[in-house]
Amino acid sequence: MASPFGRRDLVYAALVTTWPRETVRRTMSALRPLANSDLAPAMRAYMKDVAPFLGVRAGERRRALHSSWHDLGSPTSDELGYTSLLLMGQREREFHYAAYDLIACYIDAATKSS
Repeated sequence: MASPFGRRDLVYAALVTTWPRETVRRTMSALRPLANSDLAPAMRAYMKDVAPFLGVRAGERRRALHSSWHDLGSPTSDELGYTSLLLMGQREREFHYAAYDLIACYIDAATKSS
C-alpha cells in the first residue's frame, strides 16, 4: 500500500495503535531483563553473526512472552502485521523470534489480503 506522499512509512505510521505499542512494550519488558551476556556470543556465532543476541534461550523466551501477552486481546490483521514489522526492526534476534511467536499466537487474526 503506497502513501499519497510516496512514503510507505507514513502509511505504517497511521497504523500505530494501542495494541502494537503495548505489545512491543511488553515484549521488550519481558525479554530485556532476561539478557545473558554469557550466552549471547555463542548464540551469535552459531547463527553465523546474522544479528546480535540478547542471550535468551527459546524456552525462556516463549514462557516470558506467553506471560507478557496473555491478556492483550486479539489484534486486527493490520495490527498483527505492523507489530511484527516493529519487532523485526529491532537489532537483537530474540525480537525477530518474538515476531514469529506473535504471528503463531494470533494467526487467526491474519487475513490473506493484509
